[in-house]
Amino acid sequence: MESSNSRFSVSLDADAGGRIASLLLDGVELLVSKGDTPIAWGAYPMVPWAGRMDRGTLRFDGQVHQFPINIETHAIHGTALTSKWIQRSPTVATCELVAPWPFGGTVTHSVDVREDRVRFELSVEATQPMPAQVGWHPWFRRDVGQGEQLEVRISPGKMYEISNAAIPTGKLVAPPSPPWDNCFIDLAMPPRLAWPGFAELELRSSCDHWVVFDHPQHAICVEPQSGPPNALNTEPVIVTPDEPLVAWFEIVVV
Repeated sequence: MESSNSRFSVSLDADAGGRIASLLLDGVELLVSKGDTPIAWGAYPMVPWAGRMDRGTLRFDGQVHQFPINIETHAIHGTALTSKWIQRSPTVATCELVAPWPFGGTVTHSVDVREDRVRFELSVEATQPMPAQVGWHPWFRRDVGQGEQLEVRISPGKMYEISNAAIPTGKLVAPPSPPWDNCFIDLAMPPRLAWPGFAELELRSSCDHWVVFDHPQHAICVEPQSGPPNALNTEPVIVTPDEPLVAWFEIVVV
């Protein structure tokens, strides 16, 4: 369902994994608006984990839980992406976390459209103590039909070293030059997206981890996450009935 003002128009789609299916700025679509798979378009919430989970295996509280493999040898981007969501209003959708997620819980994705920005919020509420992670995976078009092609301006301080299987090793290293499919921290300033001659946007978030995926020819993904890939096994945030996990993400015109 759509929410808009004089500059922005945002479509939150409960039938497509609670994702932002369209993001228009001055009538121009900024997102890849269709894809061959659920992970390849829009701007979708990654819940209850973001990025790859090593071999789809979660170890928590003395138990081992196995999730379906959906990329290479791993489980990626959580279960909410392909779960049933309910549209509560044009700006709010909710999802009950069900099997294969074993802990239950509820996710709420909300949108607030303001004059110079769009703000998204994710909250995860638990019925029992459980690990959780949130993030957003926006597919920004390189070519929006206005101005020049997309430039990403980001100054990361450190990068998570990854294994040959693309799982963080636990070591932080100096970021190399792109191309990237990596997770960064200690940014000198918020990331910026620029289509010279059309628009420049700043990405702000309560999340302090950023994944940049710039391999595709048609899009670049700049993803705020509350932790690195495989964090549920290595750096888990424990959500309880009294302490939900809440994060926000803003796309601001500068």
